[in-house]
Amino acid sequence: MKERTPKQTGGDTVEVASQPVRRGAVASVARVARIVYLGDLTEIRRTHAYFRDRLSRVWNQGRRAREETFQEASDRLGLTAEDIARRASELRSQSVLYLGIAALALLVFMLLPFVRNPMSHATMSLLVMLLALSKYSVSRWRQAQCEQKALVPYLAYWARWWRS
Repeated sequence: MKERTPKQTGGDTVEVASQPVRRGAVASVARVARIVYLGDLTEIRRTHAYFRDRLSRVWNQGRRAREETFQEASDRLGLTAEDIARRASELRSQSVLYLGIAALALLVFMLLPFVRNPMSHATMSLLVMLLALSKYSVSRWRQAQCEQKALVPYLAYWARWWRS
């Protein structure tokens, strides 16, 4: 079975195992009995191949991504210098907002001794803080790409920031 790749990756088609067939309840019980009592593993192998192909497409999506420069991407999208500057400003505001949310979650976490159920309070505030910090890091990375007018991989951007 062939599937079209997403437009983001720029590829044509990818060979993928066919999707497992959905059956009724009686057929599902018969299939399980055939697997258990007769040792028929063909359907398990087919289902496993389908999900393995799907997961490999997700994990390797970055490898099939389009290779282009910032200028080529902005030309393809029809962006002007004003659009890029406006987007950088929006991303700067977004990152400040996310950093504020993370600071507020830290403040709520510090109120831990005064609450009745500290475990759920701590878990929730730490998860909100983690989510806000992850969104902050992504918006800072995108903002830096707009300001430097260069497409930089996420890990390379933070490694350079860490070394400086």
